[in-house]
Amino acid sequence: MDPTASPATDTETEVGRLRRLQKDGHHAEALSGAEAMLRALPENRDLLLIAAISQRYLLRIDDALATLERLEALQPRFSRMHEERGLCFVARKDAPPAIDALLRAVNINPALPVSWRMLEGLYRLTKEPGNAATAAAHVATLKNLPHDVVTATSLFSDGDLVPAEQIVRAYLLRHGDHPEAMRLLARIGLARDVLDDAELLLEAVLELTPGLPGSPLRLRPDAGETSEVRPGPRAASINCWRWSPAISTTGRWWPPARWVSARTRRRSASTTRCWPMRQPHRTFTYGWPTR
Repeated sequence: MDPTASPATDTETEVGRLRRLQKDGHHAEALSGAEAMLRALPENRDLLLIAAISQRYLLRIDDALATLERLEALQPRFSRMHEERGLCFVARKDAPPAIDALLRAVNINPALPVSWRMLEGLYRLTKEPGNAATAAAHVATLKNLPHDVVTATSLFSDGDLVPAEQIVRAYLLRHGDHPEAMRLLARIGLARDVLDDAELLLEAVLELTPGLPGSPLRLRPDAGETSEVRPGPRAASINCWRWSPAISTTGRWWPPARWVSARTRRRSASTTRCWPMRQPHRTFTYGWPTR
C-alpha cells in the first residue's frame, strides 16, 4: 500500500478489490473483507452493499436484509440498496415485497437493467402482462443505449455526480454528439446549477431529435416524484416513468430548453445576468466552465 495515498483512495481501492472478488464468485472472502473494513467505516455505503450482496449469495438472506436495514437508515434513497432488497425477496420466492422493492429502486434510478429484468419476470409470474410489457420495454431501451451512458445515468441517479460527469463527458469526446448523453450532461449541469450550459445542451438535443419520443419537448415528472410506493395498483407506479434523461433531479416538472431561457432570465433579473436564447455557433467541449 502506498504510504502517501489518502484514506479515501485506499478505501476506493479496497472496494474495487472486493467487487472483483464478488464478480469472480469469491463471496466468502469478499464478505470477510467488507466486514473487517466496516469495523472502521461502519457507515460506508459501498461496503454495506458489498456485504449484503455476498450474504445473499451465501444464502444468508436474513443477514443480508439486516445489513440493508442498516444501509437504508443511512441512505434511504440509494437505489442499489432497494434493488438488493428486491433480489433478497426474489431468493425467498416472495413476489409482492420483491416487486415493491424493485419498483422503489427503478423509480429512484431508471438505469437498473437487473431490476427491470426481474420486474418483467415477476409480473409475468403474477399474471400482470401490462406491467410485464412495460418492464420489458425499459429493458429494451437500456439495451439499446451505450453502456457508458447507462452507467453514468445510474451513478447520477444515486448522487455520484463527479464520476457520472467524467464518464459521460469522456463518452461524448470519443463519440461526438449523442442525444441521451447530452441530456444526461445537461441534467448534471442542472444539478450543479450551471443553467446556461445545460440550456445550450438541451437546445442542441432539440435540433438533433426534434419531436421524437423522449425529447425534452415531452414533459415528464422526475423519477424522484414516484420513489415512494403508494397504495393502489402497481400499474400506477410502474407506468409513471418514461425514459427521458432531460428532466429535473429535484422532483419537479422540468420544461424544455426554450422555457429554461425564460426562467433563467427571470432568475437573473436581480443579478444583471441574462443568458441568450440561442448561441448557434457555439462549439461544445462537454466540460463546465471554470468559475
